[in-house]
Formats: sequence, structure tokens, C-alpha cells
Amino acid sequence: MTLRRARAQDVPAISDIWQAMAELHSQMDPRFGVLSDDLDTFVRYLRSCLRSRDSCVLVAEESPGTPLLGFAIGQLRDGPRSLGHRQVGHISDLAVSTAYRRRGIGTALCQSLLHWFRECRVGQVTLNVSCANVPAQAFWERQGFRDFTHRMCLCLGPLGTAEGRS
Repeated sequence: MTLRRARAQDVPAISDIWQAMAELHSQMDPRFGVLSDDLDTFVRYLRSCLRSRDSCVLVAEESPGTPLLGFAIGQLRDGPRSLGHRQVGHISDLAVSTAYRRRGIGTALCQSLLHWFRECRVGQVTLNVSCANVPAQAFWERQGFRDFTHRMCLCLGPLGTAEGRS
């Protein structure tokens, strides 16, 4: 397996892997409902990350030129006031194609992002993981991540549901 920085020509394959991840999350929790414009929004975000010096987009492939097995996106962000506004790393996305899970690809992507964060002299890395995605929680715990805060949600009728988003 090879890890490398993503390139513009990887966007369609990364988008396919992201779409499968989004659909999986939607099945786990309907609040993650997948809307028709979600993919377009992700592609715009991905392209901006590819251009940004404050982002690292990695892909995994079996060997050069073979289909992508997974991807990860890390970003440098301003930290919260409680951390003295120090810069923190944030892993916004990490996904592996279903057929290639549990083979160490996610771990390799994660460890490579953590290496990049260390090179950027970041002292803390954050991420969000769905409460409904128990396997992902276990994965992140194996990588050394621990609960820090809990983000809570209260749906206020139709506008608070995926069906009510516009």
C-alpha cells in the first residue's frame, strides 16, 4: 500500500468513497440524511483543501495508478480560547472503501496525518465522530484519541431534520 498527497485528478475517486461514508452515516442516524447537494458541497470543500497550505489531503492506493482505497483530510485551525488560541489540528474526514476495511489502511492514513500535524508543530488534534458509529469510535480510541467534549443536538421539528434542510 502507498500513501501520498491527493491531487486534483483524485477528486472523483475521493468523492465516491466520501459518498459511501455519507450513506453509511445516514443509515446509522437519519439526522445525517444525504441531500442531493451534499456531494457538491463536499467536492468544493475538498478542492479548497487541496489548494490550502493549512490542509493535508492524503490518499491510499495499493500501488501507483490503482484505484484509491481510502482518504483522509487534516486541517490546521485556530484553537479555542481555553487553549490560549493555539493552533490545533483537526481531522475532518477519514474513510476507507468498504471492501478494504480492517486492513490497517485507516490506521496508516491517521498516523500519516498525525506525522504532518507534528511537523506543523501542533500540540493537539481534534475530530468529530458520530455517537451512532461505534466501530469508528473504537477505531479512534485505538489511535489514542479520548473523549474531550460532547456535542449535543436537539431537533426542533421539521427544520431540525435532514428532510427539513434546504
